[in-house]
Amino acid sequence: MVHLDELHDKFGTKGLKVLAITNEARSAVDGFVAKTSARHGIVIEATDSATAFEIRGFPTMFLLGPDGKILGVNPSDQQIEQSLSLVRIPPELPRTLLAVSGALKKEKYAEARAKAQAALDGGTLPSDEDKKAATDIVAWIDWLAQGGLDTARVHGEKGRWYEARLALEDVKKSFKGLPQSVEADTQIKAMLADKAKKDEISAWERLVKAKQAQLDKDLKPKEALPLFKAIANKYDETRAGKAAAELVKQLEAAIEAK
Repeated sequence: MVHLDELHDKFGTKGLKVLAITNEARSAVDGFVAKTSARHGIVIEATDSATAFEIRGFPTMFLLGPDGKILGVNPSDQQIEQSLSLVRIPPELPRTLLAVSGALKKEKYAEARAKAQAALDGGTLPSDEDKKAATDIVAWIDWLAQGGLDTARVHGEKGRWYEARLALEDVKKSFKGLPQSVEADTQIKAMLADKAKKDEISAWERLVKAKQAQLDKDLKPKEALPLFKAIANKYDETRAGKAAAELVKQLEAAIEAK
């Protein structure tokens, strides 16, 4: 979409991450990028954002804060500009912190934090500006990790346990070696120890796989129906099970219409 590229160009350097979400095949996405030269990010989702965000029309844009909370729907440029005050941009790092920059580029956040903290503790930084940059990057990494935990919490408050687990798994992996990773692992284990939450997660995992199979194999309604009916029957009390039941109705209607 042209507007998404415009938002990327206007606010990308100010902290706005523009992502288009689709469930289309990779070949279709690659074709779109080749045709439009899209500059914004595109995610082929493994979840069901349309259901999770209760989308009623396409396209719909959501403005999300660093903690995962929805700040606006189809936001204006002014609203985006105002919301960017919540974002913290990583500081520019001097040459004395090249090792930190290298770790950050590889998204090795624990390593980057350790190197920055070691430089501070070792007293090897030559200027106050260098020391401030090291202090700021340590604080930024901590803020980023906490943001992942906050996102998981927001999903959990809304009963989106599958999405919450995904957020926690990201924190666990991306910040391995930091306290936030340990906290994420603890929360995941507690989540899976709760039968209702575990069932919700399992149901969404099966729903995601069923949708992916329907897409990848180009299944006809009659072929796809058993996949979603099994989920709806087994997990009828879950949010994912109810979503599967709605899909069953749509597929049955499509079959009857032929």
